[in-house]
Amino acid sequence: MTKKISIIVGGSGQLGISLAKFLLKRNFYVVVTTRNITFAKRKIPIKNKNLKLVKLNVLKKKEIHLLLNKYEPKKVFYFAGQSSPTKSFYKKKETYLSNVVGCRNFLSILKKNKHDCKFINAASCEMYGNIKGKIKINSPKKPVSPYGHSKV
Repeated sequence: MTKKISIIVGGSGQLGISLAKFLLKRNFYVVVTTRNITFAKRKIPIKNKNLKLVKLNVLKKKEIHLLLNKYEPKKVFYFAGQSSPTKSFYKKKETYLSNVVGCRNFLSILKKNKHDCKFINAASCEMYGNIKGKIKINSPKKPVSPYGHSKV
C-alpha cells in the first residue's frame, strides 16, 4: 500500500475517535483496532471508506505481526489498555497486561521486523502521582496507583 496509513490501537475511546477524524481529514487511511467490533461500530460515528475497524488482541503477538505486515503503517498510536486509575486497584492484572505487555508486544515486533514507522504511546499525569505545581518532563515519577505504574 502506498497511502499514508495510521493504526490506532484501542481506538474506540474519545481520544482514538478524535484522532481518527483528524487523520481522515488529512487523507490518511486509518485502521482502528478494538477488542469488540460490534461495540466499536456503535461507538465510532464515522462513515468513511478510508476507515477500517479490525479486531485485535494486543496480547497475541501473531495478530500484531499480521496487522503490521498487512498495513505497513507510517504511524502507530497505542491507546489500548485499562484506563481508569480507580479500577486499576482491583484490576491490577488487566491493567498490567493491557498497558504494559500489549505496548511491549508492539514495540518488540516493530523493532524485530524493522518497521519504518513512528510509535506513539499515550502517557498520563498519573505517572507523577500527587505532585504539587507544574509537571515537567524531568519531574520525579512517583505513581500512587497500579495504572500510574503501568504508564511509567
